Amino acid sequence: MDAYCHDSPAGDDNSTIFKLVKPQVLLADDDQTVLEFVTIVLYEYMGCDVHSATNGKEALELVKAVRARGEYFDLYFTDVVMPQMSGLEFLLHIEDRDYDRVTPAVVFTGYAHDEDQKKAVTRARPVSFIVKPLRVTEIQRAVYEALAYSPNLSRLVPYFSSRMAELDELGMPHVYRKALGLRCEDGGADGALR
Repeated sequence: MDAYCHDSPAGDDNSTIFKLVKPQVLLADDDQTVLEFVTIVLYEYMGCDVHSATNGKEALELVKAVRARGEYFDLYFTDVVMPQMSGLEFLLHIEDRDYDRVTPAVVFTGYAHDEDQKKAVTRARPVSFIVKPLRVTEIQRAVYEALAYSPNLSRLVPYFSSRMAELDELGMPHVYRKALGLRCEDGGADGALR
């Protein structure tokens, strides 16, 4: 398990990474190349802190540790097919055990048309699906859409405010209108946030 995040201030024993105004993303995949690629997109392109696991069991242990502190991840980003525990089993397990019923998820898979899997995992939480091969803009769009449902949304308002130009470029100004209390001006054909 790796974490790509900024350190807490030195000497502050009570500090945690979750006090930072950055989305905290749990990334789970057994393919090291995919882990590295998605980490680069999330951390370097999008400014998220990334906590990685190579299977659903490792991801579950990370969730338990975070919940024990009374905190939530902002987003789960998981592959479907992994050894020991799949991404779908992981999401259903944390939901069934009441570890977390609210954090949104982005699920990626090479199997585009498995509607039964999609139905099983979307029963309680907001979920986006991405079909491999993963592309930077697809990851960005799915993550921004999903983060709008984060249980920690109020903490992330400064992050979103700093990303408005990027959201406009991606054609997504609508995503955070409600969350940020912003509105699109009437008559604006481009839908840009004003």
